[in-house]
Amino acid sequence: MKQWLSAQWNRLITRFSTPRTILCANGVQQLDGHSLAPQLVVGRDLCRFASVDLAHVPSAQRRQALGHQIESISPWGRTGHYVVWRDGVAQLWLWDAERVDAALAGAGLSPLAYLRLKSSVRLPETIFLARGDRDGVISRACAVGWDVQRWQAGTLRASRWYMTQPTASDLTWFLRSQGLDGNSDTLTFGQLSHLTAAWPGGRPPPWQWLRMHRQAVAYGVGFLLVLTFSLQLTAGLRWWRLEESYHAHSAALQASTTDLLRARGEARRESARYGQLRSLFDMPGSLASQWLVTSRMPAEMKYDVVIWERVERSVEMVIAAQVSDTLGIVRALTGPGITDVTVEPWRKAGHYSVRLRLDDRAVAQAGMKGTDVAAK
Repeated sequence: MKQWLSAQWNRLITRFSTPRTILCANGVQQLDGHSLAPQLVVGRDLCRFASVDLAHVPSAQRRQALGHQIESISPWGRTGHYVVWRDGVAQLWLWDAERVDAALAGAGLSPLAYLRLKSSVRLPETIFLARGDRDGVISRACAVGWDVQRWQAGTLRASRWYMTQPTASDLTWFLRSQGLDGNSDTLTFGQLSHLTAAWPGGRPPPWQWLRMHRQAVAYGVGFLLVLTFSLQLTAGLRWWRLEESYHAHSAALQASTTDLLRARGEARRESARYGQLRSLFDMPGSLASQWLVTSRMPAEMKYDVVIWERVERSVEMVIAAQVSDTLGIVRALTGPGITDVTVEPWRKAGHYSVRLRLDDRAVAQAGMKGTDVAAK
């Protein structure tokens, strides 16, 4: 069954495909293979090969890095190229696109054949020759000239084209350029027929793919445009109906919304006023706070209050007394309503600065509210 399907597929390709054409410096000729889309094989005599190892570059950035390599390697203003990837190594063929166009125009083709090949996918001749099956150097005949290749781990590492069959000295020079000695394994020279399928791992440039599928791309773009227009029209009608229904609802809510915003503004102003008034009631009165502090002082200690200052809930009191243990004052004052008590000598001998803070319990204990006074 598999063989029958393969035969049917090959028959279908042969019926609807076009023969593969190779372009060399001396003209064009047809190859044995066929392809559904027109393909123009660029002869090895028109190509330059380079092996670019990008295995150290992240896979998502290799094509961009290869583009920079092509710009630095290519000596031509307009460069055509084809790449076959293998394990992060780019097997790259470059050619002068203007020279290839000129050679195609001067090949004496019929107008129909010229138009077909002018917009066809362009591939290098080497990918239609058999790959090396083992490491070493091989030499094979191309449509024009000979190609000497070095293979390593299934990857084409180097390639040099000769107009005539390379001599022993040519081969020795090539081996030395690759860091190999003259005893390296070299296959016998010979003529190899072209393959009917290209090497795997190659991708044509995007513009060639677009040219190859330009009709399908045009149909797809047209379909997407029609679909987008239909969806936009449907969405526009739907939104128009929703707008009409919402317009009536919005008109009904507009009056109540105005009243709501006015009430909201009034509420905010009253809330701010309440906050200002409430701050007047969250502190104990001056006399009540003085009574609270002086009632906590040690009963056996004789002292005079020289300075009394209070800023909100923070109190600083300067007393004149004979104090032998400041810690006793701290322990006596610390309790419900008073926190953060510190006692330190003041700048005048026999005077001490007492700092403390009144908490919420002091507010609850105080029955009077008012402003501070200074006692001397």
